[in-house]
Amino acid sequence: QDKEVELDKIRALALVKASIRMNAMF
Repeated sequence: QDKEVELDKIRALALVKASIRMNAMF
């Protein structure tokens, strides 16, 4: 379960970075 939690955190960070990049484009 710990590994899954880490993956969720990494996924969340990736989504945040992607959204920041999109906001930067606009």
